[in-house]
Amino acid sequence: MMTLVKNYLKNIPGYKTNRKLLAFAVDDYGNLRVRDRETQKKLSEFGMPSTSVFDRLDSLETENDLAALFDVLSKFRDKNDNPACFSAYALCCNPNYEEMANQNFTSYISELLTDTFKKVPQGSQAWEAWQYGMKSKMLVPAFHGREHLNVRLVSDALKSNDSRIRFAFANGTFSNIESKNFPSYYAAFDQVDSSDTALHKEIIVDGLQKFEQVFGFRAINFNAPGGRESHDLHQTLLDNGIQFIDSGFEKIITLPKGKVQKQYMWMGKNTKDNLKVILRNAVFEPASNVNAIADAFKQIQIAFKLKNPVVVSSHRVNFSGGIEENNRKKSLADLQTLLNLVQTEYPDVEFVSTAELGNIMKGKDYV
Repeated sequence: MMTLVKNYLKNIPGYKTNRKLLAFAVDDYGNLRVRDRETQKKLSEFGMPSTSVFDRLDSLETENDLAALFDVLSKFRDKNDNPACFSAYALCCNPNYEEMANQNFTSYISELLTDTFKKVPQGSQAWEAWQYGMKSKMLVPAFHGREHLNVRLVSDALKSNDSRIRFAFANGTFSNIESKNFPSYYAAFDQVDSSDTALHKEIIVDGLQKFEQVFGFRAINFNAPGGRESHDLHQTLLDNGIQFIDSGFEKIITLPKGKVQKQYMWMGKNTKDNLKVILRNAVFEPASNVNAIADAFKQIQIAFKLKNPVVVSSHRVNFSGGIEENNRKKSLADLQTLLNLVQTEYPDVEFVSTAELGNIMKGKDYV
């Protein structure tokens, strides 16, 4: 009952429109998390078992992953002849394990995503698939941060000779390293203390420059790894081209020493620094939810009923087949079912990226 109430509450305030605007916001593209099954086995034998769906299945996207995704998305075209599309919230950098090994893992070093693809098997084909996805407008990159790691925490762990981090990095991965929720190794902008703000600002500026270098354009929308960041970073985001920031209904704001606070968000809300909120008001996570189709469709129905655009939140792990091909196959079958349901009930649906949705909301608040 509370879930149903919340699904209505999050769609009551904010931007309204008679248009049936639908976007998919999918996190973690470009992130090299799980390397392969052999590495998973080594980690488990070392005492670092996979404890989440991400540690089990979330591998760097392959040509097959992207081709299968495009096959599904291309089957659905809206009234404007636009295909269904993913706003791919991507990381433009990964850890450079080889260079860190050369320095005996005494400090953290990153590399561009394009360099990562050069190193992995069939990486060039995967990057070519990326180009096709962008050109066909089925895969629209958005800024998810520079890397999906908290540089401060990782650097401190390397300096203290943390055996878990060093073993994972020596095996070319950063999966299975989490041992706490706050601050998290995976939440790039969690704060150990207030001195992290300056570092995080530097990472944002550098990350946005590298995003442009990798994808060929300046990002305008952002969702932090782990979905949380400090308000102190918003002006830096705005100053460096970000106009829109993704959020769930309950936005987690990070504070020093691993503390957090929650704020309620709505579609089109302006932050005090004049970033416009893109509310993720539906969730589709078929790799971890057996009721993913029904849950997502119900949330879509409620949002459209209350004249809200729909932003479906998801993660790349659902569509990753590098570790377990059946994971990708099942999730894509579920995605196709969901899109069928949507287009059958709402033949006037319009598929948009989250950046396009943001620009629509900026153009006019009420339609």
